[in-house]
Amino acid sequence: MISPTDKVLVAFSGGPSSRVALQFVHDLHERAHKNFEASRDRSLPVFGVG
Repeated sequence: MISPTDKVLVAFSGGPSSRVALQFVHDLHERAHKNFEASRDRSLPVFGVG
C-alpha cells in the first residue's frame, strides 16, 4: 500500500468522473493536512481518513 511519505502521481482525463475523482483527492489532501496540523497540538482531536 501507500505510506504517508510516498509520492503518488494521479492522472485525470477531464471527463465528469475524473472531475469527481479529482475533487475526492483534493478533499483527502485537505483533510490530511488538517490532521497534520491538529497532531501538532495535542489538545485537538485527530481523526483518520477512511
